[in-house]
Amino acid sequence: MRFNLPSRERFFKEGKRPERFKFVNETISELRKVHWPSREEATRLTTVVVIVAVAMGILLGLVDLVFSRVANVLFFS
Repeated sequence: MRFNLPSRERFFKEGKRPERFKFVNETISELRKVHWPSREEATRLTTVVVIVAVAMGILLGLVDLVFSRVANVLFFS
């Protein structure tokens, strides 16, 4: 059994697009709706993220240090 597929020219002339291009078209459409931040806003927000990440790393490191010392005193002394 052989399937007859329409020719590429006829397919695009009729205004139909292959289903595999639908995702790409929808993605481009959504990206046009996105509010892109300015360079200054992106820099400021990146700085905030880095500062918060470093602060959280230090805080979690201190909590880990305290719990390690407490565990050593309780279980290994």
